Amino acid sequence: MSEQLLWHRRWLGHWQRAHRATRLMLGVWLGALVYLALTGYPIFGLLLLAGIAVIGILVTLLLTEAPPRVGLVVIGAPYNRILSQIAVLMGVIVLTGLSSKVYVPLWSEALNVFRGMGRAYLSRLLASEAAESLSDFGALFVIPAVLLLLLGARWREFGLSSIGHRPLRVALLWCALPIAFILLALWARAVTLTAVWHSLLMQAFGAFGAEFLFRGALQSRLLRLTSLRWALLLQALSFALWHVPTLTVALSGNALAGAAYALAHYGTIGMALGVIAARTRSLWPGVALSVVLSALGLMHRP
Repeated sequence: MSEQLLWHRRWLGHWQRAHRATRLMLGVWLGALVYLALTGYPIFGLLLLAGIAVIGILVTLLLTEAPPRVGLVVIGAPYNRILSQIAVLMGVIVLTGLSSKVYVPLWSEALNVFRGMGRAYLSRLLASEAAESLSDFGALFVIPAVLLLLLGARWREFGLSSIGHRPLRVALLWCALPIAFILLALWARAVTLTAVWHSLLMQAFGAFGAEFLFRGALQSRLLRLTSLRWALLLQALSFALWHVPTLTVALSGNALAGAAYALAHYGTIGMALGVIAARTRSLWPGVALSVVLSALGLMHRP
């Protein structure tokens, strides 16, 4: 039998042995790329992003130890409590994914309170972005955190209070490249230090909130119901679909292209951030990465 045929059989064996969640994620990502390529959208940047993410994930796995297994909840009151927490989180994700122009009773009033606080206390620091920055913080962190705690969640489950497992080296690994781009832009005088500092501050509120919502809250809830691979997949898909409305508008109303780009771009980033949170047992490395990526324009809040 030829070496070429044996090579194909070996790869087919690897694919068949791969976890179903892994095959599903790869299938969704490849499908999104194929659609974008066939409809004329550039995909080189998405391929480059995926390659960097895969290398980063592999190095992260080498630098860290596997997290301890979380006890699954399968029946009774604890199971119902976890389901209710996930339902609340999905509601928050839907509400925050809607355009800010859409009025939702109680929700919109609550966000207006945060906007008022931003104008009152952060206007000197963030100028015109103060209102929306604190609104993001309230919608993505304060409101869901309070609701989850009321529903029986524990603060330590969110990855905010503990030091974690080797978070500094993982943060340095993932942030090195984007920080190098920022330093290169400063050296070339393409941007000013003041502009970079303002951008980092402006993005910090939304980046922290998104990390809490998807990795700290949603991923930790899913881990009580399913395996780590499925939890990573489901939070990454939720993170990607959260960006579909914004990308649809940016792509001239093409919803299919918006969904495909979201799955290929934000699905990749969401998977990487999920691995970082799981392996370090902390949200802070992912928050740091989200802030610098947002400052570079690679991530946007809907």
